[in-house]
Amino acid sequence: MIKGYISHERSHDGLSLFNNMKLEGFKIDTSLNSALLISYAKCGCIDMARKLFDEEELDCKDVITWNSMISAYSKHGEWPQCFELYNKMKQSGVKADGVTFLGLLTACVNSGLVRKGWECLKEMRESYGYQPNQEHYGCMVDLLGRAGRISEAEELIRTMPFKPDARVWGPLLSACKMHSETGVVAVFAAEKLVSMEPKNAGNYILLSNIYAAAGKWDGVAKMRSFLMDSGLKKTPGCSWLEINGQVHEFLVADRSHPNSVTNIPS
Repeated sequence: MIKGYISHERSHDGLSLFNNMKLEGFKIDTSLNSALLISYAKCGCIDMARKLFDEEELDCKDVITWNSMISAYSKHGEWPQCFELYNKMKQSGVKADGVTFLGLLTACVNSGLVRKGWECLKEMRESYGYQPNQEHYGCMVDLLGRAGRISEAEELIRTMPFKPDARVWGPLLSACKMHSETGVVAVFAAEKLVSMEPKNAGNYILLSNIYAAAGKWDGVAKMRSFLMDSGLKKTPGCSWLEINGQVHEFLVADRSHPNSVTNIPS
């Protein structure tokens, strides 16, 4: 049940059930412990996640447990703790895997550690013999792009041993948008995304914006015409709020919910 709560974004309910189980003397296994680590991390309770991690005996910690804690720190930008845990993981004899390096690269992205990111990729290949996958490359492209090193990100994509997908082109396009790069690279990345995800209206809107920023009005007209003819619409952003045990969904600029008018400031 706890894993079900967590997978459905009901972390607080999962934690409540976990506390009741502890009071009643239930034994907590490693997989459940890892799920709770993730749950605490999603709630922003990093200290509680670390407490759970530290309470488990060293020889009982498997790669899932280590990865869960590393990922928890990485998503909150606490990169020193990520690499501290990674070093302790190696000392304990547990072998890192692709998920471990994804957590480390995510920490680098959230902290702007370009050099450290390159070191992670190198260690992944040379020390462990792992081939980085789309997500690893996507993280590195995101890291380089955020740092404004778009040409390096583009070169990395060119040297990939397999065809990059939307997880790689997406961060490159985001970097172009962030740094007002509207040239050939931005257009190429946007066109790649459109070809890979032809039913994603957001990609056409992004490409239209790129064309507009570059003064390519024919391209803007083409994208708008295509969206109108195809009937594609961008999925609106939404938020879920749980109030008194009931989940409410609010869409961006949508006032159909009975409480939306009173809750949205004018």
